[in-house]
Amino acid sequence: MRTLFWFVAMFSTGLIGLFPGFTGFQKMVAIASLIFVITKAHVLSDYVRRVGKPGLWNRVLWLTTWPGLNADEFFETSDRPASTTPPDWASALLRTFVGGILIFVSQHSDSASPLIRGWMAMVGVILVLHFGSLHLVALAWRNLGRNVVPIMDSPIRSTSLAEFWGRRWNLAFRDYSHRFVFRPLTRRWNASVAMWCGFVFSGLIHELAISVPAGAGFGFPFAYFLLQGLGVSIERHLARRGHRIRSGVVGWCFTAGFTVPAAYLLFHPPFVSNVILPFIGS
Repeated sequence: MRTLFWFVAMFSTGLIGLFPGFTGFQKMVAIASLIFVITKAHVLSDYVRRVGKPGLWNRVLWLTTWPGLNADEFFETSDRPASTTPPDWASALLRTFVGGILIFVSQHSDSASPLIRGWMAMVGVILVLHFGSLHLVALAWRNLGRNVVPIMDSPIRSTSLAEFWGRRWNLAFRDYSHRFVFRPLTRRWNASVAMWCGFVFSGLIHELAISVPAGAGFGFPFAYFLLQGLGVSIERHLARRGHRIRSGVVGWCFTAGFTVPAAYLLFHPPFVSNVILPFIGS
């Protein structure tokens, strides 16, 4: 019942989309922020129930300075800081810089089509946030003895959809859905049903964060994640038949084929037009 309460609270954030006077971008930020706060509080509540209450300062740091959703990793400190290297820092800084350049160019490329400018800005924001600044935060916490991992773990290196969604892309959301959706449903039914429910859950969350602020395009993000579930199912079926679909160039191409072109469904034109373009002043 506790988990159901948090899920209902999370989906009720969609009511923000009805607020008058908010721009599409403001609605997106408000909805995403509220979902983030709710999931952080849910994970903390679960950790307190299982392990015990961390100190007040630790709780404040968890809620305000770390975007991940794995409380066990964050609260288990070590006297031996996890290793980080100068190339790790340089790579994160470079991605932040490149993302900033893309945002700048998108704002000043008047000759480019609005759709191209919107996509350029989106890629820039993702680089600045998920692959850049949040990666720097992870490196800093690792140096301070927290056993955290970056939110993004080189997803371009994935050679299977299972690897992409399970171990490399947006590990914060993966940790949350794995603990509160996949594992309970696997125990109740089986891994296949749990996998599909996980992608359904992802689709609904992205409808809240993408289609609701745009005020249009409903169903496209949901369809994107159903397509990912289909891809994982096909991948598993082919692997069971002995096909080498989860490694090498074949696996990489299969993964890219399912994730990249279909991103047009996830970040659909109404989202670009009503949320991203106003954000960059177009």
